[in-house]
Amino acid sequence: MPSYPFYIEVEYLKNPIDVKWFITSRCNLRCKFCYLEDYVGHDLSFDEVSNILKIIKEKEIVQVSLLGGEPAESKYFDCILNKLEKSKIYYSFSTDGQNFLRERKRQIF
Repeated sequence: MPSYPFYIEVEYLKNPIDVKWFITSRCNLRCKFCYLEDYVGHDLSFDEVSNILKIIKEKEIVQVSLLGGEPAESKYFDCILNKLEKSKIYYSFSTDGQNFLRERKRQIF
């Protein structure tokens, strides 16, 4: 080990802290500036979503950013939010807000 006064030993993380998860490419809008080419897209199956959530929990991920198209277009959006909350994992998502019913707005905001 060098004896430099500025030498610092760094311990690297076993896993990432933050994950960006594209949960769907579906979107209800057609913004001109958007990068999406396929607005219908493919949704993950319930088993795929469950497996990803299990891995996120096992790897002790701290923050998950839900991305898409429109994340709220995923049929498992509410399930994903509930599982992340129960696992005490921070999450964020960007939405156009078009799919939120008044009841859902009250629950989230």
